[in-house]
Amino acid sequence: MGKKSLKINFKDLGKIDYPEFLALQNELVKQKENYLLFATHNPVFTVGKNEAKNFPFALPVDRGGSVTYFDEGTLMLYFIFNINSPAFFYKNVKKVISKFFDNFELDIFYDREKPGFYIENRKIASLGFRYENNRSKHGVSIHINPNLNKFNKINPCNLSEIKATSLKKEGIEISINEAKEKLKKIINKYNINTVCFSSKCPNISKCFNRGTATFMIMGNICTRNCRFCGVNSGQPNNLDKNEPLKIAKSV
Repeated sequence: MGKKSLKINFKDLGKIDYPEFLALQNELVKQKENYLLFATHNPVFTVGKNEAKNFPFALPVDRGGSVTYFDEGTLMLYFIFNINSPAFFYKNVKKVISKFFDNFELDIFYDREKPGFYIENRKIASLGFRYENNRSKHGVSIHINPNLNKFNKINPCNLSEIKATSLKKEGIEISINEAKEKLKKIINKYNINTVCFSSKCPNISKCFNRGTATFMIMGNICTRNCRFCGVNSGQPNNLDKNEPLKIAKSV
């Protein structure tokens, strides 16, 4: 998710009613740019459409997963991206959230069987996406300091043995704005380039699904001008002395 290899438009929506956000998302997903939206919401229960009949009090949404809760203490990250490989995209999103939680001395882990981040049986972040026409929708919710009394009226994602927790509940004092800044820095830190994206390679999905990529070094501009290749041609940018380290950390 480097800003050279993948241009990302960061937008901070502040607090926005969830239905208003859905309308905005539906407009942005029709565009071609990559957007990462930060938001919080007024209190709302939402549910994936496949389970909507089981939770009539929740707002049905065209995403995977079951019932969950958002409010002003939940930091939302909405990824509206061009996606060639959902598996590769999800892996990178998961890496960003893992790096964010590495800032804190908590034993937070990702559970593949019950997708999300946990401390023991307490859920602290959820991931839920939908992919259509090579675009992603929805995203990640991180529990900074939500109302856990309301949240725990349900079982997060309808998992009977799971309760919701938050960074505040686990003894971590961090504001929504501080969390946003940490996440931006993490995303910008892995500022790497791949031939795969830059050249618009037609085999990108096949390689990414195998977990492989070809990295470009010394920037994302090539001095050659091959007719079959989509990499930008021209004079290379100044060298980034941290580029080797960024590549090493990304694999």
